[in-house]
Amino acid sequence: MSTERQPSVLEGRFERDGRTTRLSATLLERLDANTYRINITSTMLPVIGNTLRFGTGHESNACLLGFVDAVVVATKDADHVIEFAMTGPVLDEMLERLGRPEV
Repeated sequence: MSTERQPSVLEGRFERDGRTTRLSATLLERLDANTYRINITSTMLPVIGNTLRFGTGHESNACLLGFVDAVVVATKDADHVIEFAMTGPVLDEMLERLGRPEV
């Protein structure tokens, strides 16, 4: 299934090998209700099983209202397939709110 949305960019972070790393993810293609193919720009790339957290205020976990999490399920170079922890209209609303247009 292909998305009708224009590509957007999400800013986030993930932890790997004891280090927290920031990332920028461009949504390339919606594969199903909660799965996307994305392209990641980061100093360190995530691996299968890493959880990516997108949203603002990454340093504080006190309030999770501005976040959406996704797990990496496949990788090929800088392209990754991720499954978001939510689906449907709730996910669409979060992506619209947290994303910014690709420049």
